[in-house]
Amino acid sequence: MKLPPKPVKRSKQLAPLSREHHETLLFTWKIRQGIKHGVSNKLIVEYCNWFWKTELKQHFQKEEQAVGMILPFDHPMMAKMVDDHQAIEIQIKQLSEYASEFGLERLDRAISNHVRYEERLLFNYVERIATSDQLDKLLAQLIVDKKDQPLWKNQFWLKT
Repeated sequence: MKLPPKPVKRSKQLAPLSREHHETLLFTWKIRQGIKHGVSNKLIVEYCNWFWKTELKQHFQKEEQAVGMILPFDHPMMAKMVDDHQAIEIQIKQLSEYASEFGLERLDRAISNHVRYEERLLFNYVERIATSDQLDKLLAQLIVDKKDQPLWKNQFWLKT
């Protein structure tokens, strides 16, 4: 019997990004639940656009700035992170033009795989090579006051 991977013990400096990753994986679960329950693609895409504007876009910007303090932008791991961010943004924009179940499933996979990459590879590498001073500066970069964002009220992911 194969056991699930053990949770990664994240440094306190990168923990805020990991907590946001939990919210992002919950977002992908909601997409899958919406599809499973036969919710209109258009409504799920509206939710994706809302999540992009209120959460994901800022999260990507914080990651790129914070990790960019440790890794140069031409480092292969950094480049992959940025490429993934750009690809996800493009997928969300494409869904706005054509809301399809295939596109939603593709977005779910892209985001889920990206979060796994960051949690299992990128963040572990950053924690290994960064000094404690660099990690503390990284944490200071992550502390951003969130503005009050409008809440998403339609809980389409819940079975009715």
